Amino acid sequence: MLGAFLQMPNDRTGQAQERQPLSEDAEAKLFAKLVERVLQWPCPKCGKTGLCNCYSGPDSAKAIEPENIEHDAHDKKVAITDMAERDWLRLPVVSAGAEYLVMGHLMRRNILAYKAPPNNEGYDLICIHPDPRHVPSNGELAQVRVQVKSRYATDCDRGFPIKEASLGAFDFLIVAFLNIGKFYGNHDGSEGAREPEFYTLPNAFIRQHHDATSSWQKVRLKNLEREIEPYAGEAGFEQIAQILGIAKPVKQKHSRSKSKRLASKIKGG
Repeated sequence: MLGAFLQMPNDRTGQAQERQPLSEDAEAKLFAKLVERVLQWPCPKCGKTGLCNCYSGPDSAKAIEPENIEHDAHDKKVAITDMAERDWLRLPVVSAGAEYLVMGHLMRRNILAYKAPPNNEGYDLICIHPDPRHVPSNGELAQVRVQVKSRYATDCDRGFPIKEASLGAFDFLIVAFLNIGKFYGNHDGSEGAREPEFYTLPNAFIRQHHDATSSWQKVRLKNLEREIEPYAGEAGFEQIAQILGIAKPVKQKHSRSKSKRLASKIKGG
């Protein structure tokens, strides 16, 4: 994302500066800081700070090429915003599929799950008991709100953004690592695919590990493998089933003596 910007000629020497490749997390932090700084500069065309509408058009992609960038505040704004739009691979179908995958796994556990409207604030799914006559007891909940987060890259940094303001709007956050392939560094996504992973994280866990110190407020699960293991896969989904009072579906077995008596009654003996 920042490759073109970081390879611009040095203001003093005119030579391109050699930079070591950045990790995804380091690049995200650098990009956030860069955007915060640039948006404070006034546009030389309109005098406004922040994003402005002075520049638009079909040739916007050309403006971010290193040889075409003039070193003023306005062109740097164009460079940063256009790089973000051009270089980030967006897969809306894959991202939308994460919520349906989570719904499928919850319903497989006999948890009745409904999808909230698109862009609903705070949560994406509502979970309830499948028996409409069930009355919650012993600390059970009548409904559970679930927020779904997903990352599609197998080699992602195991982190996801979440705003502090939404922490009170859900009971569980399920993060789906879709693992469709490796995309960072020299990878193009054609290799590295594996089975998806799901972690059902309680609200208290999200609050404990939420990092609100930067504009990219995130929860980072990297190096927390031991802490998140109890919330993985079916064990994680089971938390929601338990708090809703949904027992595992089992087939009732009848003893042989009861079966014989039942058969006798049917025969009229």
